[in-house]
Amino acid sequence: MPGRCWSAAPQVAWWRSPAYIRLDSAGTILDTLVLPSFGDEPPALRAESADGSASTAYGLPWGGGSVTSMTPSGGLVSSVGPAYALILQPRGERAVRVDRSYTPVPVSVVERAERREQITQVMRRLNPAWSWTGPEIPSEKPAVRDFEVGDDGRIWVRVYTPGEPIPPEDLAPVPPGPNPPVRLTTREPNIYDVFSPEGRLLGRVAPPPRTRLVRMRGNTAWGVQLDSLDVPYAVRFRINPALPE
Repeated sequence: MPGRCWSAAPQVAWWRSPAYIRLDSAGTILDTLVLPSFGDEPPALRAESADGSASTAYGLPWGGGSVTSMTPSGGLVSSVGPAYALILQPRGERAVRVDRSYTPVPVSVVERAERREQITQVMRRLNPAWSWTGPEIPSEKPAVRDFEVGDDGRIWVRVYTPGEPIPPEDLAPVPPGPNPPVRLTTREPNIYDVFSPEGRLLGRVAPPPRTRLVRMRGNTAWGVQLDSLDVPYAVRFRINPALPE
């Protein structure tokens, strides 16, 4: 309605679905909408300080959680756990599920070892006696990493891809001092499957390395690209060949 808007509300905890708060033009709260979540709660590891005064939770990499986003027309789009499945719920209409077959991508030995070391280091900063007693890092990656809904309602699904070695010139420098953070030596190229608002696959888009798309409309995409010094730049791309209408 004119003069009213939806504002993203903070999440109470990392595993809970976010919510939107609807406000009028004066800032009065009119309604709230908790976004749906599908599938099981993503697996996580937890740590507590020795005196019990602080605790933390760390979601496992490649855990396969559900993601939900609002469309420009007020509908909802959700991914479903580790499967390649989307639930499309246009405003005022019944939800439709779109399933695609996919071949699971294995987690490599290097990816697993580096992530395990990284998580252990983080947890032991809170509790030096912490040990890995929770769920293990998955052996396969889920289908959907996340997705963005374009200004035109198209759904840009970022799929999981095999890890590749990071070129030496792109590796993060190791900071001086004791206990430097774990340096990851692999990265997952960004690849997007693009769907129409109705769930029809239009094509696949692979941006250049070190680029993340953040806004899309038609065959134009905007994003953030890192240069050789890790300086971010705003970039605009024209999709070529163009995706079908």
